[in-house]
Amino acid sequence: MLIKLVIIAGVVIFGVMLFSSEIQTFLPSTSSAVVDSFKTDVANLTLQASDSVEQRLDTTVDTVKNTTDNILSEQLNSAEILIADGITDVTDSTHSVIDDGLSNIPPLESLTSIFNSSSGP
Repeated sequence: MLIKLVIIAGVVIFGVMLFSSEIQTFLPSTSSAVVDSFKTDVANLTLQASDSVEQRLDTTVDTVKNTTDNILSEQLNSAEILIADGITDVTDSTHSVIDDGLSNIPPLESLTSIFNSSSGP
């Protein structure tokens, strides 16, 4: 049985090779030449492989971009908080220095000294 199938397949292959131009005329969308179909298959596989690589690269670039954006955002928020805390500390210390300086000046003596020095001679 196997020998009969091999003989039939051989006759069909020989017929396709012998009448390939006629088959091409009757069936233009089918490729009777093995080389043409192999070229088409290789071109399709190459296209699929390049698309797959492109998608993976896009995914990788997007992941790196998002990770970098998140890290930079966290660092900027941290710096913003530190700067705001520093400004608050400087403001508080400035207020306390001014308050301490003003509270150390006796109001009655300073007014008296101002009037005594201007009304002197």
